[in-house]
Amino acid sequence: MEETIDYLVIDNKRYAILNEIEDKGNKYVLFANLDDVNDICVRKVVVDEEDDYIVGLDNQEEFDRVMLLFSKELR
Repeated sequence: MEETIDYLVIDNKRYAILNEIEDKGNKYVLFANLDDVNDICVRKVVVDEEDDYIVGLDNQEEFDRVMLLFSKELR
């Protein structure tokens, strides 16, 4: 039986979802590059009336806060 992996393409790289977390009314997703396990990225999910889409984080402070939350959850 073949296993399928959902992934997202960002800058021509395939990223799989590692984890999702909610904070301050926002949903954040942690992705890992399928070809390079040292390459990760975090994106914010924006909910529109019709669709959900991902965007980059607003600033370094938001990134630091979200990464701290992910690290606490992985313990």
